[in-house]
Amino acid sequence: MNYLKTIFSDDSDFEDLKLIGSAATGTMRKGSGDLDFFIIFSNEKDILKFDKKMRSTNLDITKTKIEEAYGYIKVSGKFNNYNFVVVPIKNPCGKIDSYVSDAFYHPEFILKNRSDNHIEHTILAKEFFDKTGLYEKIRGISCELMIIKYGSIDNLINAIANSESIRVNFSNNHETYSSDPIIVDYPYIGGRSISKSITREDYSKIQILARKILADPANLLRDEFRMTI
Repeated sequence: MNYLKTIFSDDSDFEDLKLIGSAATGTMRKGSGDLDFFIIFSNEKDILKFDKKMRSTNLDITKTKIEEAYGYIKVSGKFNNYNFVVVPIKNPCGKIDSYVSDAFYHPEFILKNRSDNHIEHTILAKEFFDKTGLYEKIRGISCELMIIKYGSIDNLINAIANSESIRVNFSNNHETYSSDPIIVDYPYIGGRSISKSITREDYSKIQILARKILADPANLLRDEFRMTI
């Protein structure tokens, strides 16, 4: 984190660095080395200049993704055996009017709304979706929000096994914008799913695993169980 700060310390509009994701909420799985950051500025940053500056450092930059529809850039790389993602953002100062600012306040939402057993059950939810081979589509923050809604991994698995679809939406925006069987809305403004393109075929695989775990809960903790789906 300190090295990232030094990169932009000579920028007059640089304010701070904010850790988000599972490292910020305490739900990082053992062996995971992914760190997600927002780099906070007082002004909008030129995304191409930001990418150029990131690439001028000692960081091993592996990918740059410009989200033109939403007006932001994600720069991914490696440093000291950690994978990282950084996104520049103009300090929202408490205002949530975009999906980037919504994501900026995800840790606050999780910490405010989680129960005492949230960390344990979220890590189990991540293990569950990892065993389906669909974790990258589901995403970690979705697991956090599912556990907040359903209260436990047991309730979540029951809901999946016995429902044609699930939607997790804490926002006041209840529009129907997708027919995906798993939808996890951005928690503040809604209208877009954090989980991406879960097909009916995907959901069928998830349901098979859920029902097998209901039949024998120990399956969730068996490393080889993923191979039986």
